[in-house]
Amino acid sequence: MKVETLANQSVPNGTDSEVTLFKDINRDIMCFKNKNGVVIPLGGGGVVYEGLTATGTSQATTKTTLNYGINVFTTITSTNYAARLPIANTGQVVTVVNNTSASLSLHPSMAGGTINNTVNGIATVPPDGKAYSFYCIKNPLPGAWTWSPPAIGQFESQEITINVSSGTGYNNNNPFISAYNNTVKNILTGFTALNAGYDGKNKGLIQGSATSPDTIYFKPASSWSSVTKIKVYTNATAPSYFNLIGNGEIDYYDIPAGFIVNNGPSVGGSLAWSVNVNSTVAGTPINAGYIQPYIGAPGTRWVEYTVPNPIFSTSNNSPFVSSVVGDQNYGNQLFTGTMPPEYVGQLVNAYYSCYLSFQMQPMYGVAYGANQPFQFQFIIEHT
Repeated sequence: MKVETLANQSVPNGTDSEVTLFKDINRDIMCFKNKNGVVIPLGGGGVVYEGLTATGTSQATTKTTLNYGINVFTTITSTNYAARLPIANTGQVVTVVNNTSASLSLHPSMAGGTINNTVNGIATVPPDGKAYSFYCIKNPLPGAWTWSPPAIGQFESQEITINVSSGTGYNNNNPFISAYNNTVKNILTGFTALNAGYDGKNKGLIQGSATSPDTIYFKPASSWSSVTKIKVYTNATAPSYFNLIGNGEIDYYDIPAGFIVNNGPSVGGSLAWSVNVNSTVAGTPINAGYIQPYIGAPGTRWVEYTVPNPIFSTSNNSPFVSSVVGDQNYGNQLFTGTMPPEYVGQLVNAYYSCYLSFQMQPMYGVAYGANQPFQFQFIIEHT
């Protein structure tokens, strides 16, 4: 950066800090540098910092520090998805644009800083290409920031009732349940996975049958940027375990026929794995056994689980990652594969689909008897 120092000025910003006023010749804008060495464009966030890469997974491990101005992220991976805000300077604005396929985890500049009045708060910036502004409202360090996060949506499964018998699962353990709602639900012998994302453009919103022991997969009609929290409530007094897993991929389709030509990079993983449903509703249970008459009755178990990393990683050494659940059209691209040969060098449609599967093991390790009417409900919060 070429600079031209013009003067030393005392700028009122809650303190009487000496700053250096200068001109950035490359960008033809005026800036000042405060006593902490922070360079701030005058007149707001007009400077664009393009091609940023997230690093690390937390405030302590990230090496990516944002600038005052407009910060555009183009690279986020399943192991490098964090960044931190700049050194606090009251009244200044940081704007973030996430042009990747995965969510960005944004932290205060220093431990103890706040985001939306939460100490060491984390802001999850979705991969939607929109501009999100962070306003510094307090310095000196560790600083305080505020922003308007995207609206939180909710998927609710309905109250699900299914009869379960202890010891009827794999290796005589208790069985597993795979469910979407009270109609589409199954008893399984163990946690299972399948390539649900394959040809997702031509598949429905739900995969799996309620009339056979299939794993149930589902995707929303309108895509979610990321899953942020999972809530589970039961009618059992003994703890249960649940998983929420995802499977997706980019596939290539004929234009305009729409049939699949070949599959591309796939992603998958667990947003939650073996989460213990172990919080207890206050009060004395109504029934003497493990099963209570309704979800949320006194003594029943529940949990609210915050997803620590909503990014699905690749399973085939591809750089592609995503936190999106549902469909995403990447437009028409030149086909770079080798099969089928007639499509080599031709335009194809690149289309991403990702499905979720909620799987639960009720009353793990408990001999609760036969044909018990286990009830539960799960709620998925998302951006």
